[in-house]
Amino acid sequence: MRLTSEELSSAIIDALSSFVQASMDKTSTDTIKSNYIAGQYIQLAFVLQVFLNTPLLVVWVIFMEQFVMWLVQDSTVALIALEYASIVVYAYMVQALSRTLTVVFHVCGHEHFESVIDLVASFLQVIAIACVVVFVNGAQLKTVAGIQGMLRLVIFFYF
Repeated sequence: MRLTSEELSSAIIDALSSFVQASMDKTSTDTIKSNYIAGQYIQLAFVLQVFLNTPLLVVWVIFMEQFVMWLVQDSTVALIALEYASIVVYAYMVQALSRTLTVVFHVCGHEHFESVIDLVASFLQVIAIACVVVFVNGAQLKTVAGIQGMLRLVIFFYF
């Protein structure tokens, strides 16, 4: 599920990066028009992320139980995978939208800022999941998905 979602999202972001970089070319004399066009590209990519990723993630949620059942032949594992997928799809969508909005950092040479934020977010995610697994009796995989989703949402609003 993550692979298909990230591949589609990455393709959109790579194309967006090229368009934004071309529109914000340093040789342009009209920077207001260049920024306006770059903003339009970002808005279009944002809409594309929503309209293309949503059906893909919904299909994964619908067929996750059957897919896992085909892989492991265990209904308990398939149900756990379905519960996890039903929650974590929101984290993947928020991550795709967040990366769409931060493409300007890459074009302007500020990718270090986003890298630091991603590193801190990943570190917090590992710590939060480890704390839940260690300190909460009966912690489930859907709790891990909830943590992933909440942290992605916090990072999205932080940017």
